[in-house]
Amino acid sequence: RPSEERMAFIYDSRKLVFSGLSGELVLPPLSVTVADDKGERTRIYQPVQQLARPPQRVGFQAGWFRFSLLTVHIVYGESAPDTPARIAEIRALARFLAEHSESGDVWSRNMILLGDFNIVSPDNQTFREFIDAGFTVPYPLQALPSSIDKTGRHYDQIALKSTPEMAPTEDE
Repeated sequence: RPSEERMAFIYDSRKLVFSGLSGELVLPPLSVTVADDKGERTRIYQPVQQLARPPQRVGFQAGWFRFSLLTVHIVYGESAPDTPARIAEIRALARFLAEHSESGDVWSRNMILLGDFNIVSPDNQTFREFIDAGFTVPYPLQALPSSIDKTGRHYDQIALKSTPEMAPTEDE
């Protein structure tokens, strides 16, 4: 139950500096251009389905490296691996963050997503949504299930999106 969940960012202030960036991530409305019966085009904004548990975003700096940490707790839904609601939520989040990373915002160029992605396996569509949006899950973690009940599921994940010079290689 979301009301019983709590999240905290604990860090060593000798290694990291808090940037002052902290808040809940809310998806913006969709911008749609429509034409009326005379052919005149107008831009309208349509609300989007918000995430069941909005990620918390915090900015840090380590030396010259600036990055954002975002908590993730994707909707669980049915026990099926590729539940449509879960895929839609992951797709919306991944695409928004991918587009935002191109904005030039210094805190969006390097992002680390942490938390409960509710991904059953790296072979599922839920996992591919992050990969298709340009995120990377470190290779050793892809082979390492995270479920405490030893079911072999990959619920808890770390996904990275960074500038090309900071992107991890296959060896990392």
